Amino acid sequence: MNLTRENMKSSVAIATGLAVIFVILALIYGRPVIQNDGISYYALTASLVEDHDFRLENQFKEHPEVRVIHHHDGTVASYYSCGYAFLYAPMVFLLDHFTDLEAQRPYAQNVKFPFSHALGIFLGSVLYGFLSVLFAYFLLVRRGILNPLSAFLISLAVFLGTPLLFYTFTVPSFAHAGDTFLLVCIFSLAVSPNRLAAGAVRFRNVLLGFVLAFSVLLRNNNAVIVPVIVLGVLYFDREKRWKTCLEIFGGAIPILLVHSLFNLDQYGKFFATGYDVRITTEQAQYRFLRFFFIFFHPAAGIYPWSPIALLSTAGLILAAIKKDRACVLALAVVIVVIVSIRFAAVIFPGSTFGQRLLTHLYIFWVLGLAQIFVRWRRMAVLITCLCVLWSFTLFNTYYTLTGSDAGKVMTKKGGSSPTAWLRACGENYAIAKQSDDKMNLFSFWYQSLGTRPYPTLIHLISRNSKDPKKGH
Repeated sequence: MNLTRENMKSSVAIATGLAVIFVILALIYGRPVIQNDGISYYALTASLVEDHDFRLENQFKEHPEVRVIHHHDGTVASYYSCGYAFLYAPMVFLLDHFTDLEAQRPYAQNVKFPFSHALGIFLGSVLYGFLSVLFAYFLLVRRGILNPLSAFLISLAVFLGTPLLFYTFTVPSFAHAGDTFLLVCIFSLAVSPNRLAAGAVRFRNVLLGFVLAFSVLLRNNNAVIVPVIVLGVLYFDREKRWKTCLEIFGGAIPILLVHSLFNLDQYGKFFATGYDVRITTEQAQYRFLRFFFIFFHPAAGIYPWSPIALLSTAGLILAAIKKDRACVLALAVVIVVIVSIRFAAVIFPGSTFGQRLLTHLYIFWVLGLAQIFVRWRRMAVLITCLCVLWSFTLFNTYYTLTGSDAGKVMTKKGGSSPTAWLRACGENYAIAKQSDDKMNLFSFWYQSLGTRPYPTLIHLISRNSKDPKKGH
């Protein structure tokens, strides 16, 4: 990465500032809890740390919520792949050595999930979210189209204006923060001119193959991005294409071996997944006719909840028309991912903040927004601020209502529109205002952070400092 001395100084200052911002956000919104799909991901991590395998018999007995496949011989197999466990096991293993943490019971769920494990998962997601923003900043600086401050603000704005904020701090046990980090690494390597050559071997390609395979190990659906990225790299490097392919494949071999052995152990086949994706003709027709729901549906579309993604999409399209190679590749990946998710999954993946299955597209929204800034800087600043303000307001509204009676009703049938959440929050505030003359919007918001089933870290620390023996 070619950075000037001045840019290096700016980067150190920006990295420090970003770390401070993440600590503040972690205190205000952080919830070291394991929930929903995260229980299944956690089970794989616990199995690796405690049993040194991925056979979930022990975890399934202890946590019946774990999503497994039942075999005829009475054994169970993981519904998800094992990449998550490799990403998060180091933090869980490290915190397991702090016996005082393991014995803590700040939440009711810590009777089943040791607090040291929940905190390890939380710190892992915060770390991967932080690195995603930091690496996105470095990518923009390296492209040389923006100054360091603008690059930082864009990277942070997209983080605050998309579901990545929510799934980094509030629902850290999901795979989205780690998935985002891997895709940031993949794209940064793919468009990097630095081959990290050592003799005849170009380790940029080897590392790219390793991370590509790891992303598939984390989420099998990521297999759709592999041919797009590889074809893009081959287009960029028109010489020695066979050597490039061999280097990428060579980097992927260790992960492919792990993945194959995991599949064989879990499903009895080298090439298999835990998913049973079957689409009838009627379903395909339905999803095709309503394809744009994944973009615009008020309850689950990415654009109503994260309008900054719409702005970024426009930037990618404009840059692709101008034949910006990185943006052409980014747009191709975005299209392939969205099509694969729309036809192989659902757009209402349970109680969710926006379209969570598109969370890992963060780096592409950063790249697209940068293109808008290059063309219309002043207008882009204003529109970006409005987009972030809208999504951040929705994030706080959704967050403070989650777990409340109103929130449960609104998520019961697949979610509600942003305006419905804002209206419900307003009604709750009016009720709270009537019962307390001193209540204002700030106190209502702050109190609600600590009155949900899983209060935030700042409330948890405050409560325990007043009464160390008190548990939830």
